[in-house]
Amino acid sequence: MYAHYCWEPVDGVGFEDCAVSFSPGIQADGLVVAVGGDDDATRVRYRLRTDSEFRTETVRVDRFDAGEGDDAAASDSLSLVAEGGSWTVDGEPAPALDDCLDVDVAVTPLTNTLPIRRLGLAPGESAAIAVAYLDPRTLDVSRAEQRYTRLPSAGESDGDGDRYRYESLTSGFTATVAVDAAGVVRDYPGAFRCVRSPSET
Repeated sequence: MYAHYCWEPVDGVGFEDCAVSFSPGIQADGLVVAVGGDDDATRVRYRLRTDSEFRTETVRVDRFDAGEGDDAAASDSLSLVAEGGSWTVDGEPAPALDDCLDVDVAVTPLTNTLPIRRLGLAPGESAAIAVAYLDPRTLDVSRAEQRYTRLPSAGESDGDGDRYRYESLTSGFTATVAVDAAGVVRDYPGAFRCVRSPSET
C-alpha cells in the first residue's frame, strides 16, 4: 500500500508528489517540478527501491527538458543499481561509489528517509555514512560523505516523530530536520516543507 507525501520548496516555486511504500523496505515514485531564479524549469521523475534493511538497490531518474519545437518532449534518464555495496551507473561499474548503502537525490527530501530508517539511531547517537549523491538537473553522480545525528527529545513524545541533525561532511552544510513516525521529512529548514502527508488525508 502506498502513502502520498507532497512537499514545496521553501524558496522558489515548485511541488513534489511522492508515492511511497514501506513494506518490505522502501519503494518510492516521485515527481518534482521546480522553477529556479532564472526561470529554469526542472521536471524530474525518480523511482527507487531498497531491500528490507533499507539499503538502496535500484534508482531511476528521468529528466524532462522544456524546449522549442521537436525538443519540447526530449528527456534524459539515468539508472543506478547497487548490489552488496557495488554500484553500476547505466550498466557501467562505478567503483567511486563502492560501499555506499544509500542514495541522495538532490531535489527531494524523501531520500533522507533511507539512512534514517537504515541506521535506526537511538536519541543522541550519530553515524557518518557515504552516499551516492545524484543531481537530476545534470544527471551527475558522485560520492558524498554525510553524518546523521538523532537529537534527544525536548520533552514528552507526542507521537509525531523525531528530529535529526543532517551534516554534509563534503560541503559543511548542516540542517535540523523534523520527521514523522515513518522517518519521512516534515520540515527541512531552508529547503522543503511537507504540505500533505498520510495523516492529513
